[in-house]
Order: sequence, then structure tokens, then C-alpha cells
Amino acid sequence: MPTRRWMYIAPISLFCVAAELIIMFGGHWEAIKSVLSAPEELEELNGKFYIFVALMVGQAALWGYLGSLCGEWVWQIWSSFCKNGPSLRRLPRHYWGAILTRFVSVWAAVGVWYYIVRQIHLSWNWDLGPYSQINIRDAGLPGFVLGALGVSAMWVVEIAVYSSLPPDDLVTPTHLECYLRLREYLGNFLTVTGIVLALGTLGLNASWEFVKAANKDNRFPHDLIVVFGGVFTVLLGMAYAPAYLALRTLGSDIRDSIVPPALPDDPKPAEKKGGGFELVEKWAENREKLDDLLQLQIRDWKSFGPQFAIVAPLATGLASRLIGGK
Repeated sequence: MPTRRWMYIAPISLFCVAAELIIMFGGHWEAIKSVLSAPEELEELNGKFYIFVALMVGQAALWGYLGSLCGEWVWQIWSSFCKNGPSLRRLPRHYWGAILTRFVSVWAAVGVWYYIVRQIHLSWNWDLGPYSQINIRDAGLPGFVLGALGVSAMWVVEIAVYSSLPPDDLVTPTHLECYLRLREYLGNFLTVTGIVLALGTLGLNASWEFVKAANKDNRFPHDLIVVFGGVFTVLLGMAYAPAYLALRTLGSDIRDSIVPPALPDDPKPAEKKGGGFELVEKWAENREKLDDLLQLQIRDWKSFGPQFAIVAPLATGLASRLIGGK
């Protein structure tokens, strides 16, 4: 990896680690001293806490790295790799209203969800013993913010698709490079967001184990982790679908511009070409090859396989539920 890239990735990763530590320990030494002075007889609790902290800190460093990559990809989307060049002026007003409503709705839903869940956690009043000064409830919050940013970045790809179309909406083979790049970026955003939210679900499971190790009477339903994973999966699916459909429509138009959807007129008589079968076979073969290249077949593994990142948070929640028990 180029050294100059790490000149901004490393500081961002360190910033995320520092932010996570400040959220957990509150920025004062009393909480850290309470960790260092925890009784050794609480061996299980100490082990659960160290695992939890290591997971949160490791995730924070990964958040910085993945967030830096996402920012770089968003910047590249608006560069001049598309020959037509994205132009926001080409977007109609009703589309602006729809996309802005989507952005606001996602961030409002994340904020409301976080507020409700946090209020529920506060009402449970967990007994964490010597770790009572540690802020467990808000640990991992920057990761969920990064997840929401990843969801928003998918819609940036959708905006780039519509804004890159010519004024007459006539798609030509020259749009092929633009389509392939945008498809790659959309897959990258989906993978990164899926990883972040899956690790966030895993972090919730680690917090559950720590809370239960501190006091078995602490109220923290394990099924709540599955609910979180399900919500993250639904959020990923709702974010990915509009961008994917926009790209698929563009890919279909590119395919039709290269190989027409209707059979071309054959100047040779049908009886000299095996009843026209060879022409039909070649036409169908060319369209199938373009479908594979552009990944337009939803049933095909190449196009559907990457979408398994959508179910990663839910699968992580279900796996932690089955392995962890009650």
C-alpha cells in the first residue's frame, strides 16, 4: 500500500481508537484505576472485560482504516473517470427530494433507535461491580456511525449513476467503463458496511457476556443481539436495493446498446443459414456473455454472492445466540 495513503489513514485510525477509549473510560483516570485495582478473584469477569476492551479497540482501529477507504472511494466517484462526468445539475428536483428524504430518514432512524435503546439500558441499572465507572452502553458507537455513513455512501453511487447519464438518456457503449467502476465501488461500500455492522453485532455479544459475568441478575436479553443484527440487515438491504437497481438498469441499457434486444435483420436467406438458427444462437450467446460481464443475472453467483454481506449482521447475531446460550 502506498506510504502517502497511510499518512492520513494512520491518524484517522488513532483518532478512532482514542475516541473509543474516551467513550468507555470517560476521559478520567478514576475509571482506569478501578480496572487496574479490580480484585484478582474476579478472574472470569476480568477476562471478559479484557476481551471486550481488546475487541472494541481493535474495531476502532479498523473503523478508521475502512472509513478512510470509504472517503477515498467517494472522492474518486466524483473524479473524471466517467467520460460524461457526473453533474448534479442533471438530477430532477423530485429525485433530489427523494434522496434527501432517504438520507434524513436513515440518520433520524439511527438517532431515535440509539436514544430508545440507551434509555432502556439505563433503566436496567446494571451492576458491574469494580467496573461500574466504565461506560459499556455507548461502547462501539463510532462503529455504528460509520455504518450509517457506509449506507449513505451507497446512495452516492446511485446519485453518480443518474447524474452521469446524457441529457437525452441515450446510453452508449462508452458508459461501460463508468458502469464497471461504479459497480465495483458499490460492492466495496456494501462489503465495508457489512463488516462494520457484523463486528458491531459481535461487540454487542461481548458486552452481553461481560455484563452477565459481572452479575447474572443483570437484565440484558440475549435475543436483543439478534434483534440488532436483524435491524442492521434490513438497513443494509434497504440501502443497497436502490443503488443496485439503478446500476442494473444502466447495465441493461449498455447491454442493449451493444447487442440489441431484438434480432437484427439478416441479409442472407434463412435457408442458407440453417433456418436462421445460427443467427439466433449467436445473438443469444452474445447477450448472455454481456449479462455475465455486467452481472445482470440476479440468480448468478457472481452477482448475488457479494450480497451475502447484507445478511452478515443477522448471521452474526444468530450465531452468537446459538453459541452463547441463554
